[in-house]
Amino acid sequence: MTIVSLIAQLAEQDIRLWLEDGQLRYSAPEGAMTPDVIGQIRSQKDAIMRFLAQSDASGANSIDKLDYQTGDLLPVSAAQQRLWFLQQLEPQNTAYHIHAALKLTGQLHTELLSKACAEVAGRHEILRTAYQADTRNNGQVQQQVVPYHNRPIDVINSTEASLINDLDHERCRSFDLAAGDVFRVVLLRLADDQHVFCFTIHHIAADGWSLGIFVNELITCYEALQAGMPAPLPALERQYADYAAWLNTDTQQQAQTKQLEYWQSTLQGVPNLALPLDHARSLEQGNEARYVDAVIDPTTLDALQALAKSHDATLFMVLMTAYASLLKRYCQQNDFCIGTPIAGRNAQQLEPLIGCFVNVLAMRFELDDAATFAEALAQHKTQSTAAFAHQDVPFERIVNTLVKTRDLTITPLFQTMLSLQSAEFANTRELSNFSISPIEQDSAAAQFDLKLTANEINKGMSLRFEYKTALFNTATVEQMALHFSALLKAIIANPEQRIDDIALMQDTDVTAALALDTFNATTTELPPHRLIHQAIEQQAATTPSAMAVSCDQYTLTYQALNQQANQLAHYLQQQGVTPNSAVGICLQRSSQMTVALLAVLKAGVAYVPMDPGFPAERLAFMTQELQQAAGMSVLLTDKLNAPSITAAGIATQPGLQICLLDQLELATLTTDNLALAHPQANDSLFNIIYTSGSTGTPKGVMVPHEGIFNRLQWMQKTYPLTADDKVLQKTPYSFDVSVWEFFWPLMNGASCHFAQPEEHKDPQAIAHRIQQHGITTCHFVPSMLGAFLAHSDAAACNSLKQVFCSGEALQLDHESSFFHCLPKAKLHNLYGPTEASVDVSYYPCSTHNNRASVPIGKPIDNIQLHILDKNLRPMPQGLAGELCIGGIGLAQGYLARETLTANAFVKNPYHSQGHPSERLYRTGDLVRQDDDGNLIYLGRIDHQVKIRGNRIELGDIEATIARCDGVREAVVCARGNGADQQLVGYLLTDTGADVDTATVNHALQQQLPAYMQPAALIVMDTWPLSPNGKINRNKLPDPDWQALNQTPFVAPTTDTEIRLADIWSEVLEIDQVGINDSFFALGGHSLTATAAIAKAQEAFGVEIPLKDIFQSPTINAIAAQIDNALVEQSVFTATEATDDDDDDLESFVL
Repeated sequence: MTIVSLIAQLAEQDIRLWLEDGQLRYSAPEGAMTPDVIGQIRSQKDAIMRFLAQSDASGANSIDKLDYQTGDLLPVSAAQQRLWFLQQLEPQNTAYHIHAALKLTGQLHTELLSKACAEVAGRHEILRTAYQADTRNNGQVQQQVVPYHNRPIDVINSTEASLINDLDHERCRSFDLAAGDVFRVVLLRLADDQHVFCFTIHHIAADGWSLGIFVNELITCYEALQAGMPAPLPALERQYADYAAWLNTDTQQQAQTKQLEYWQSTLQGVPNLALPLDHARSLEQGNEARYVDAVIDPTTLDALQALAKSHDATLFMVLMTAYASLLKRYCQQNDFCIGTPIAGRNAQQLEPLIGCFVNVLAMRFELDDAATFAEALAQHKTQSTAAFAHQDVPFERIVNTLVKTRDLTITPLFQTMLSLQSAEFANTRELSNFSISPIEQDSAAAQFDLKLTANEINKGMSLRFEYKTALFNTATVEQMALHFSALLKAIIANPEQRIDDIALMQDTDVTAALALDTFNATTTELPPHRLIHQAIEQQAATTPSAMAVSCDQYTLTYQALNQQANQLAHYLQQQGVTPNSAVGICLQRSSQMTVALLAVLKAGVAYVPMDPGFPAERLAFMTQELQQAAGMSVLLTDKLNAPSITAAGIATQPGLQICLLDQLELATLTTDNLALAHPQANDSLFNIIYTSGSTGTPKGVMVPHEGIFNRLQWMQKTYPLTADDKVLQKTPYSFDVSVWEFFWPLMNGASCHFAQPEEHKDPQAIAHRIQQHGITTCHFVPSMLGAFLAHSDAAACNSLKQVFCSGEALQLDHESSFFHCLPKAKLHNLYGPTEASVDVSYYPCSTHNNRASVPIGKPIDNIQLHILDKNLRPMPQGLAGELCIGGIGLAQGYLARETLTANAFVKNPYHSQGHPSERLYRTGDLVRQDDDGNLIYLGRIDHQVKIRGNRIELGDIEATIARCDGVREAVVCARGNGADQQLVGYLLTDTGADVDTATVNHALQQQLPAYMQPAALIVMDTWPLSPNGKINRNKLPDPDWQALNQTPFVAPTTDTEIRLADIWSEVLEIDQVGINDSFFALGGHSLTATAAIAKAQEAFGVEIPLKDIFQSPTINAIAAQIDNALVEQSVFTATEATDDDDDDLESFVL
């Protein structure tokens, strides 16, 4: 190990080495200097001393004393600049208040305690320093040491019951940095011999290391005063102001610039971490924090230390790599950063100082899917050594260099932090007259989305997961803590295993996650014979004269339908169709189609919809594949649709008989039910439905009878039809929903009513048909439901009792509009792929839905739904994963697609553990489970897009746009490739609504992070639809990027705009600023934004929150806010004036 590596590893543990009078000296947290560490230092002592001597000789860490007086304006450090900026951005944010409380038991002299505090504040100028922005120097903050005004400590009566609330109150009190108010102490009195010493310091004046200095010096001063002697504290050679000035010297700035090259190279392009949030980010999210605590027992800690030693690493490196491994698994992400704080006290002169010396390092992990823990640890060890060798660059400088667009909802570069700390106040300390012990507090404000703090204590280690309550539920973080403990034990047992193979759950947890006894307890007994046509035959025998099918003026009774289907089935048998083969059907929607479908099933073969509206190439491809792989020898059509067959070139296909139904002589054939030579099995083929394929060629899904039978029997049990029900059949028969529209009513004595061809795309025609025929039950694709509900005729469709939706994500607006339009009807959201027999889950919609989205619900009978990761491991409750389906509904696979079938229909790894299904179907859909157990559809996994490092769920943005005033529906797509990829939002408006895209954009800026805001919004008249009525995303128009990217110059015209534009020109050092130009697009950053706001406040005499320029960074927006503030100010002034005038004046007219 090199000397640089050794010193870097020691620095990780806050161990500092320096030379003093020719001797090697160190400072370290309690317990950090273990025998192993001491042995390492001693073995390299000579080399370490030579290295430190060379560093000292170069003067790199020698800090000169600055010549200044109290009241002088002095430079600040980069850390102070950043913390001041954050305070201005969110004045009420207490995340950067360093707070601690000590319980004092015994006889306490409060006056002496006050004097001791005064002595400490007198020694450390940083505790009496004020801050102000220099508007003449682009907002550069300056510090000013002010006199310390000694005053007694406030003593407040408290009780054990109110103590925590009292401490929280003290922590949350704001500081006035401009007045030097950065530090306060309060004594809470519980009893004469029971007090709590509460102290709060703004982070701009201190860091975690400083707390130990403050408490130790306070105790030393108190005991000295009690003894009537001066405190034995050596005079401080330097103050924080000396350090800040040193950082700003040319030598240090040049050194930082050189080190900055490393960070630019290392962190360029790092994506944000896609944490499994329970709640969406927003600009209004708070910083309230909660904790989840865990413990590493001494035996496990010893094993982790042994693991570190065996890999020539530190315990911190092992913990960091373990945490990264956990995040890799939770976030399903291979590239991300974790932050970690470092003490930043690189000079011995800084050791005794209170101040903000801490810096933050961003540790990047780039782990491929095959990475083992040992490999990840080796990678991190190399990177950690390099990071500590380049630790002098302030984090804010790295951010300003790499992050061009700041997002107020997310911290730049990393969103989670790992900190290894020593317990400064872990144990009780006994003094002469009283004892001191720490008080644990459970509430705080969070700086990051998630932070893990590890603390060595009592030979073990405590773990604290701090999280933002605005983003996470407690249960999510509790599970994360449990899984981290499991991961630590797994890497101890075998550090050579792949990270993706590490078991985060015990076997009992996996069993619980499969939920076979709860969520997936769906086993329901089915009859021994599960063939659809047999169920219809039984119904025909029961109600022969009842209406079965209606197509305008043409109707068929159950008896007529069954007899005609029998005749055609006998004909097919004569043509030599073989069991379990396929027969193609190329017909328009009609009663004749129902006869054909039923006849094919009766003949013991599967029907294949070959829609006459399909392109000729598609029909030709299907025919060839079906002949070769499914034994198709007959294709049923009629004279009307025969031209489609001819155009596809298959009318004369060898081995294929084209049968024109309207020209067949079937009257002489028997009407008896067909008796097959060999009884059909329940898993025999029901149909083959072709769906779109990712390669551009369609794939045929082979669906079994029992899957459809189970699906329809569940539907009848859950939503029972009677003889009075009328089901509308409007879905093209080439789509799976048509299956239940055809066969559900016919199995249960209801009637099936056909819409005319293409009528399913016409909301007015649908409404008319529902009213004309008294339809009680129908289905809509959500986008068509929206169009239907928007039509004026929809409200008159009061015969509707049940409406089902599937095929797309049902939006909240659809749900609310439905119940407003049809208050007596019920709406049901169904979900399912063709590969699992149409639908596998259901959710009953309601009028009182406070959810963020409409769930897809829970599994139907004999179906199991699992949320799994890419390695088929169960995801914990609430985490997103791929929906995998098991159960009786699974298709046999894809026709003639063995590889595709093997990839999609996989062996169930849990079958041996009692899972009823031997196979699972991988849907490619991303879902999670909410607290009620319902599944929430998040979108396609392949609809996840990553734009400039940010992983984005398009459904989240669509839902947000749809909630905007006047917007009925929304679709979001990613357009372009690589670095040029942009989000585009498309929207339909409410009837009569005049929606301005600028207004929608403004609303999105208030609700979405910058990286989720569409680059363009396009208002559509209607959606382009695919043949089944779904939105055809490929036909959505591209925006005019050239027009969008050219912001036309609009000169300022009002007095406010002109004066504000002059300020921006001065601050940004540019000649021309238009009122619609973005401040940051013109080259602005956090410092110049601060200067611009400060100058504007001075010029106009109104308060302008700093965050306003980040949320609305244009002259136009800021000027409007200033004008509004000036109006309010004048009204207020006028009101004051009237209050002072004669009482007879009742009002003042402005």
